[in-house]
Amino acid sequence: MINRWKVCLLIALLTLAGCGGGVATEAPTVVASPEAVVAPPTLTGADPAVEMVMRYLTAKVNSDSATLAEVLCSEREAQLPNEVNSFASVQARLENVECTRVEGADIVACTGSIMALYDAENREFPLSSYRVLQEDGDWKWCGESE
Repeated sequence: MINRWKVCLLIALLTLAGCGGGVATEAPTVVASPEAVVAPPTLTGADPAVEMVMRYLTAKVNSDSATLAEVLCSEREAQLPNEVNSFASVQARLENVECTRVEGADIVACTGSIMALYDAENREFPLSSYRVLQEDGDWKWCGESE
């Protein structure tokens, strides 16, 4: 299990490494076992709401309960066990992920997918648009948008 300080260090390093602007177009593809940890796609100069959605997606494929608990909005807190267990028993990875904030709305639209290996068969779960909101000064993931 990754220690909280290691996650913070990784986020800080990714933030410092990308001081050039733009969102990376390549997603990680490393998956060796269900316990393997998928690193978040590199973001540089991204909107804080977009960064939070990327943290959510990465935490979801990694079954990272601590991060998921941090990024879920209060109305979704009861769904934490479902979010953690979504891909816990399979190999999952993010593929070709790009997210952008919808202008004038609290929505982050993402393209790409989560690829999961079920019984030696890859299954694709396309990403969509997500509702985001600020609670106590932090951006939170609050479900899929309609």
